[in-house]
Amino acid sequence: ISALPDFGPDALTGADPRTWTHARYYQIPDPIPDLRDLARRITTGAYTDLERTRRIVTFLGGTYAFDTEAPDDMALTAPPSQFLERRAAGTSMDFALATVLLARAAGIPARLATGYLPGEFDPLTGTYLVRSSDRHAWAEIYLGGAGWVPFDAAPRPAAMAFRDGATYRSAPV
Repeated sequence: ISALPDFGPDALTGADPRTWTHARYYQIPDPIPDLRDLARRITTGAYTDLERTRRIVTFLGGTYAFDTEAPDDMALTAPPSQFLERRAAGTSMDFALATVLLARAAGIPARLATGYLPGEFDPLTGTYLVRSSDRHAWAEIYLGGAGWVPFDAAPRPAAMAFRDGATYRSAPV
């Protein structure tokens, strides 16, 4: 029997951001003009890594649209600098990579994660039917004491009933 970790706001509030993580989780592979300025504008006034991350996720989800017509949700629609600059619709990979890059630009350790959304629950069998269309990408932010916490900025219509920056299985923050 397994259980999901508690990534609720109360559990994450006391997370220590000063725990050591490898330097690669702070690196930005290719220089993106104005990335640090954008991260600074989004996170101004936020004093914890959790609050800075919430602002980044809310900014992306509220500024960009989810591309429901994209042929592959795991492919980028444009290089990250163009996606952030043009403010057009994007895939889950666009949103996840933008979250990681903005978090790193704000000094928050972040990594890209891929996998599957839960799929469709079958109450008769108690199982989930997961299809290839359930493939998804999201960001994980390292918060000391909590570990790698998932954050999903993709504003998918099915997830709109959840809080800003949250999806069915992501942290509800």
